[in-house]
Order: sequence, then structure tokens, then C-alpha cells
Amino acid sequence: MERFKQYLPSIPDSRWIQLATYCQLLREWNSKINLVARTDIDYLEEKHILPILPIVTWDLWNNPSTVLDVGTGGGIPGIPLAILFPHTQFTLIDSIRKKVNVVQDIVQQINLTNVQIHNTRLETWHQTYNAIVGRAVTAFDKFVQRTKTHLKKNNQGIFYWTGGHLTTLLNPLQTQRTCCFDLENFFGAHYCLQKKILHTRIRLRQA
Repeated sequence: MERFKQYLPSIPDSRWIQLATYCQLLREWNSKINLVARTDIDYLEEKHILPILPIVTWDLWNNPSTVLDVGTGGGIPGIPLAILFPHTQFTLIDSIRKKVNVVQDIVQQINLTNVQIHNTRLETWHQTYNAIVGRAVTAFDKFVQRTKTHLKKNNQGIFYWTGGHLTTLLNPLQTQRTCCFDLENFFGAHYCLQKKILHTRIRLRQA
């Protein structure tokens, strides 16, 4: 992780140590359970962890008090975010039990006290949150439609990590109301090529 510190000097060393420990544990588990593609595991930090981290510099992320990570898989983006924002409460859900068991073990070993993990599907989960996050779960518009009812009335919206050309990621309506953080530009085209963080603020009608 050392080579990434120059881009994100605001992240304390203690957080970098936790992130490195998370990567180590994820590699150990990945040899037993397929959490990250075998072709990607040698590039875990660069391809899977690094794209999450620049959120600390984005003003649209205003330290929401509760966050739901939908389809967390091996804990991404939920665990890196929980490390970066220890005062935010994160709920991670996934429908695959063996992945949830792994994430529970990792959270315990890192001693993350601001994370809860549940083996459930979004359709049967009825809690609401200040923000929702996800990474490469489905098409962005489908993710927004599926998750927006799990937001509180006073919310910070949906944050989504994805890749590709912006014009193919958004439908015409979304271009009007979605902000994009271009990670390739942030890293000066050294990392995260075509990777983006998309943000949509959801306005819910008062009951």
C-alpha cells in the first residue's frame, strides 16, 4: 500500500495498516473461497481497494451516520470504507452465506466495531440508511431502482463504484442528476483506468 500514500496523504498511517491487514486476510481466504477473481488477486490493492479510497476527498461524501453496502461479496466497498470512517455505522449484506462468514471473520480479526454483517437479500431487508453503497453489482440504473427505498428521508444518496465510459453507464435522465468522480483523472492515469464513483441524491416524498 505504500506506493499509494502519495495520492491520499490525508489517510492516517493507522488506516493504511488496517487496509494492508484486510488485504492479507482476503488473500488468505481467497485461496479457500473465491471472493476475488483468481486473475485479479495479485493486483488486489490496485484493482479492488485503491478505487474505494479517494472517497475521502470527495465533498459529496459527508460522513453519513449509517451506510448500507449491498452485495458486499468479500467486503468491498464496505470494509475499506469502515476503516476510513470509524464513526460511521456500516451494514454489509450478501445473499451468499459462505461470503458472509468470511467477512464476519475478517471484521473480527481487524476489530472493526462499526460493522454489522447479515446473510440476506435486499428484498427481505427493511432497514433504512443515510447512504447506500455498492460496487459492480448490476447496471447503475438498476442498482438505484432496487436500493432507493432503503434510504431515509433525509439522505445523502447512493454511491456506486463502476468502470467504463460514462455515456454507456448512464441513461439520459441520469446524466442530469448524477455526479461522477473520475478516478483515472484523480490518479493522473496511473491507476484506476476508466474507474468511476457515481453519486445520485434521492429525494423521497414526505409521507
